[in-house]
Amino acid sequence: MATGLGTCLLTVMGIKAKKERWSLDGLKLEVNKKMSKLGPRKIDTLVVNIFTPSNLTADQLNGLKEEIKDCPVLRNIQSSTNINLLWKQ
Repeated sequence: MATGLGTCLLTVMGIKAKKERWSLDGLKLEVNKKMSKLGPRKIDTLVVNIFTPSNLTADQLNGLKEEIKDCPVLRNIQSSTNINLLWKQ
């Protein structure tokens, strides 16, 4: 699930960047999975560190933040899993 989310986020950002002709060279994600401590074993939280290139403008960064809302994996799991998106430039 963690890999699927990371791949989906990268894909939708890449589609947006290609459409707008932005360079995302150096874009990187790290997804960390935290399991529940009580009850049945399940994924409690996915922490996504999004390392964006320093050449992005504030408008471009905001555009990417809006675009990831269309990630199908995110839409499907966000009601049942805590997801923390941490943007770092």
